[in-house]
Parts: sequence; C-alpha cells; structure tokens
Amino acid sequence: MTLRSNVEAVINILFNEDAKIQAAQATRSSDDNTPLPKTYWKRNQREVQDVIRRQMKHVDEGCLSDPPDIQLVKMNPITGITCTSRGTNTNERDNLDLATKILTATVMGLHRAERLIYGYFEGSNHRKRIRRCGDKDHGTHATEKLALINTFALTLGYQTHDVPYLCNKKGSSST
Repeated sequence: MTLRSNVEAVINILFNEDAKIQAAQATRSSDDNTPLPKTYWKRNQREVQDVIRRQMKHVDEGCLSDPPDIQLVKMNPITGITCTSRGTNTNERDNLDLATKILTATVMGLHRAERLIYGYFEGSNHRKRIRRCGDKDHGTHATEKLALINTFALTLGYQTHDVPYLCNKKGSSST
C-alpha cells in the first residue's frame, strides 16, 4: 500500500506542475516569447488517466517492488563506481542506438541485420562488463576469444562436433 501511495503522490505532483505550466501559458502576454517548460503529460487527459489506471495494476501486484535478497547495486571494484543492477535504461538505450545508428539501411537482409545486432550487443555487453564489473579490457570480445579457442581445438585434432562453441545441434559450423 505504501508503494501505491508514493506513486500516486508523484503523479499528483506532476499534474500540479502541469497545471502551473498551463496557467502560465494562458496568462502570459502575447509579446512574451520566453520558453516555458514542457508539460509532463499529454494533452489528452482521458488517455493519460486510462494509462495510469492500467499501470497502477502493476503497482498493486508488486511488479515495481524490489525482489527480496537481490543485490540492487553493483560496485566496480577497480573504479569504485556504483551502478544499479536493475532497470530498463540500458535496454532502452541499446534499442535506440540500434534503431538510429546500426540498422539504418532501408533494405537489409536478415543475415546482415543479425550480424549487426549481434555485434552491437557483444560490444555493449563487453563495455558494461568493464565499466560495471571491473573486468579487464584485453582488446577482444567473447566471440573472438571463443573463435581462438575453436581454432586451437580444431588444430589439436578435435572434431567440429566436439567443439561446443562452434557447433549447433546438427553438428555443422555456426560461426
């Protein structure tokens, strides 16, 4: 119940701030061109109320509560920087980067898109392991390390189906 009342308090504050902004817009003189802050909510109040009502169901069901016995932050032992262990900010950033920087071609084959996406997330995860977990940067990603291990294993006489990083279920190469 505390979580719901806290969420409702924040929503009310945002509605009050919007009311102040809308009052300032309505009462300012026609020659005043100073920019006003943007409102938090869309203009369609009915739509906003509908979304809030649907989302509050998740609050009531505990979806926004922190799970017990889970470490909520992680400190990089090398830099001392603390990062949150939860949230969707990095996922949202990754999706934005994919949409605006990586997958920019109007026509693209499935294989190329898959390679670009895989390569992007490989690099993103590599940077996160260094920044958040304190891993050392050896200049290679996990895929490159596995390719090197595969090469060594095959050179030493292992068969393709014996190299778990190289084979898919049918036993053919997947690299």
